[in-house]
Amino acid sequence: MVACALCGLLALALPARGAFSGGRESLVFSRYSSVDSAQPLPGSRILLLGQFSEGPEPSLAELRPDGSVDTDFGDEGVLEIEYADVAVDRRGRILLTSSRRISDDSSDLTVTRLLPTGNLDTSFGTGGTATVDLGGRMDGGSAVYVQPDGRILVGGFTANVEDRGRSDGFAVIVRLLADGTLDRSFRRGGRGTLGRHAPLVEEGIVLDFAKGPRGSTYAALGDEGQMEIVRLRPNGKLDSSFGDRGGVTVGGFNAIPGTEFFAPISKIGVLPNGRLIVAGTVSGNGVSYAPAVLRYRQNGLLDRGFGNGGWKIARFKGETFAQSFALQRSGRVIVASSTHPNAGNSSYLSLDYFRPDGALDRRLGRRGHTSIGGFGHWSHAAAVVLQRPQRAVIIGSAQDETRPYGPNRIVLARVPLKAHRVR
Repeated sequence: MVACALCGLLALALPARGAFSGGRESLVFSRYSSVDSAQPLPGSRILLLGQFSEGPEPSLAELRPDGSVDTDFGDEGVLEIEYADVAVDRRGRILLTSSRRISDDSSDLTVTRLLPTGNLDTSFGTGGTATVDLGGRMDGGSAVYVQPDGRILVGGFTANVEDRGRSDGFAVIVRLLADGTLDRSFRRGGRGTLGRHAPLVEEGIVLDFAKGPRGSTYAALGDEGQMEIVRLRPNGKLDSSFGDRGGVTVGGFNAIPGTEFFAPISKIGVLPNGRLIVAGTVSGNGVSYAPAVLRYRQNGLLDRGFGNGGWKIARFKGETFAQSFALQRSGRVIVASSTHPNAGNSSYLSLDYFRPDGALDRRLGRRGHTSIGGFGHWSHAAAVVLQRPQRAVIIGSAQDETRPYGPNRIVLARVPLKAHRVR
């Protein structure tokens, strides 16, 4: 995997001041730039994942604590590189999982590690990249996670694509040691399929990982609209004491009483007390698209002490679509969304704050909801990350609505997580 980058595009585009001057600001990378997600970095820095070059290739950008672009990262602040998912270890090194094409109909799973500067970490794998053949024709990575002990979990998919368009694909999990070699103590020689444990999503992929109790790990698998969460023991075997024989199905029809459909975000989180958090968007039966949070106990059952028997909906005017969430150590859940106040004629960024008991925190925003406008007619949320002390940064994209159309903008707003009032 070769990292290439922009050549001089940022010199005219990036503002010299911090992006949080005045609490909110826009960054212009290229005409068609967009952000898909973000990762917190050590020292309150932020790693942006999306498209920041003139071409269609995925890329990374790094922000300083004040929101300005760190031009020491990559090439003038942007690194153009293939990835499906990104994780950051305690030393600030960046791990990316993807796939490497072997031939026209064959690929292997890859993990690449970068130094905090964006340069390849040549001490990892072979020249900075570890390659794993999962046994199928089409192998690829979809999620990466660094365990507390430094070992690396990678989730993905392996399949044999047949001439008639059928496949025998399964979700798969691999564990690597910190140097990029396979951890032979994990499952069967460092790897194993999970399809037989998740029959509802057997042709799905691994979406996310999170820390479980006593050295275990949660893995979220699925496809669009539905997700299954399983818990793995330290050796990679299924923990049958969790949920229904090791798994919990999240989302779909009738998932939350009084609504028709719940579409979870492809992300899971765990609070310091071990409770498992899932967030997403509910609709139907009088609910016109609203964010919702579900909390599970360590045994996989809904936590009845949260909200309305384990779930809570943030009902506000307009159609609101949850995009990401962040967790505070206090147990508060912050959900970032895109809100359409007038049935899709415009949109703005918004944050909803759920207290540890599931109720909306009315001390923040307006009754627990902060609307963030001022970025133009169309603004779409992508991520929320936490910064010290007690601040949330919501990140998204904005587009002009009138001619002549300007370049897309990456928009950011920093909001205090203490009593405040924002329209």
